[in-house]
Amino acid sequence: MRSTLGVELTIRSLFEAPTVGTLVQRLDSHHTADALAVLLPLRPRGSRPPLFCLHPAGGLSWSYAGLLRHLPSEQPLYGLQSCSLTRPDRAPSTIDTMAADYLQEIQAVQPNGPYFLLGWSLGGSLAHAIATQLQDQQESVALLAILDGYPPPQDADLAEPTDQEIFAALIRTLLDEPDELGHELVSVSSLKERLSQASHPMASLDDHIFQAIIRKFRAAPHLLKSFLPRPFHGDLLFFRATLSAARSSQHSIDAWRSYICGRIEVHDIACLHDKMMRPEPLIQISPVLTAALNAALSITPSSAKEPVT
Repeated sequence: MRSTLGVELTIRSLFEAPTVGTLVQRLDSHHTADALAVLLPLRPRGSRPPLFCLHPAGGLSWSYAGLLRHLPSEQPLYGLQSCSLTRPDRAPSTIDTMAADYLQEIQAVQPNGPYFLLGWSLGGSLAHAIATQLQDQQESVALLAILDGYPPPQDADLAEPTDQEIFAALIRTLLDEPDELGHELVSVSSLKERLSQASHPMASLDDHIFQAIIRKFRAAPHLLKSFLPRPFHGDLLFFRATLSAARSSQHSIDAWRSYICGRIEVHDIACLHDKMMRPEPLIQISPVLTAALNAALSITPSSAKEPVT
């Protein structure tokens, strides 16, 4: 997006700059990047192995920028985003295929383990699939963390969401709006108007990107229904949204037990599923995540290579 001063801003710059003064420094630096790139460098430098965050159903990883203010300053942070946001012809048809593509992006930055993986919603299944693919390579996955994402039973009846359900999920995710929007009609134009009023950086996206996000949401149930996780020989750090609607057995932590051979550590977060990257839930999530990263780092081999910056 472009500021009123004519300088192209990155999404990372907007989220990292907590004050007007630091944002002005970003403007002066003329730092640019592609906010829709598959590998989104939210904080590309640091002495630790990076934390790689896998996108939820909409395909964007911008929301993970909220972690920047909470994680240690030496912790690199990357988001993985769907290539089909800008290349609809390249939409992968399975979670395993998506995971393999994202793993190539990850290893271009960090060729060797230990690896830190985090996934929210659909991103939880993507993170798990990447972890098992790294396991196949005899690589170390020091942290696998999932934010309220579940593998559905293979016979689950997963309905494709309507446009209004998708818009409602986006509004809950991105804005401090009421949890229930009732029967209010929302369109791309009205959603962008709300985002603009809230000075949200997504307001600058073209309509065709929002249409791509809608397609990603629609595809998510089909991707999950065809996904058969393989066992991961490690532990799982799981954050459960406790204020979401009553869950069936397919939205239970027990759904992961067949696919995690280690310990499952569950932390209940008092929020809705769609709001896990909002400021208040992040206050609950971040200390636990930071402690887990610190613990994983303390037990990883000292010979682990630093990430490429």
